[in-house]
Amino acid sequence: MDKIRYNVNGKSLLVRLAAVLMLLSAMFRVMGYWGFWKEQTECFGYMQILLPIVCNIAFAVMILYFGEKCFSLTLIPVLMGVAFFVVKATDMKVFPMLVCVIVSVLAGVIYLATVFGIVKTKWLLAAVIGVPLLYQLIIRDGATILAKENAMTMDEFIPELSILCILLSLLLVVFAMKKRKPEELEAVNGEIFGDEYIAEDAKDKNETENAALPEEKTETSLEEKQE
Repeated sequence: MDKIRYNVNGKSLLVRLAAVLMLLSAMFRVMGYWGFWKEQTECFGYMQILLPIVCNIAFAVMILYFGEKCFSLTLIPVLMGVAFFVVKATDMKVFPMLVCVIVSVLAGVIYLATVFGIVKTKWLLAAVIGVPLLYQLIIRDGATILAKENAMTMDEFIPELSILCILLSLLLVVFAMKKRKPEELEAVNGEIFGDEYIAEDAKDKNETENAALPEEKTETSLEEKQE
């Protein structure tokens, strides 16, 4: 099967904006619970505060510095993020909880399938991320953004800003993703694992052997003449 994987250029504007948004998400997460984590359970501190912050920072570093050669590594913080959203959904009512869990798991599966070439297009992933982003902007946070009635307090809205930054960052990364053909992937793997040096050694060895052949022929011909 002709698999196509994706990569991103860490120097592109979209990728840099995505990294900044991930770091802003971590900052909003800290601001939203600054001083309040002492009032929370230990599980909440690990799963709702520490886990998303680690995911934010890891994802930002990976897309900036490993996006071209090892973009598949971003799957690690993405799956950790899926775990965060699943745990976060347990505080909701039954129907919203089920929807959030299904969408989060589906996004993780499609991200994996897209990055490893099982899904041939990135636009399905864009839709899976874009729909929750629109829901967050229009339904959940719309009243607060427009300063209407039933708006959230600042303490409630700052963690929501963290979620918005995550979703928008992921969407920007999807837009920045570029297809990589299998032959390009093999070339990169060769550069990473040192295949190019093995090839150079083999080439030098062949050249040495070829250079030795004329000498052997000359010696043989001299012996024949002497006989």
